Amino acid sequence: MEGVTFHDPAVAQQLKARFVESRLHMDGEEVVPPALFAKHRQLQDELIANRAMPYYAIMDPRNGDFLFRAKLRGSDPEGWKQDFLAMFNKLPKL
Repeated sequence: MEGVTFHDPAVAQQLKARFVESRLHMDGEEVVPPALFAKHRQLQDELIANRAMPYYAIMDPRNGDFLFRAKLRGSDPEGWKQDFLAMFNKLPKL
């Protein structure tokens, strides 16, 4: 998804103009050391309370409130683009 959707000009322009990226990788204990994976799992539970992947959340940097949280649709690159653009349109201008 990231290689397709995040590089789409319409999505990339919004991401660059409006967001600071932060990622929590849940690649599994075979990729991430067990102690780090456990910390990531704890953060996943605390921050988004959802174990769906991929899962996207947008937080207001001023107060830590979530402005948007969602699991995007299956394996549809055009759908991912539309989901992101719809998400951006729902957000307040910061």
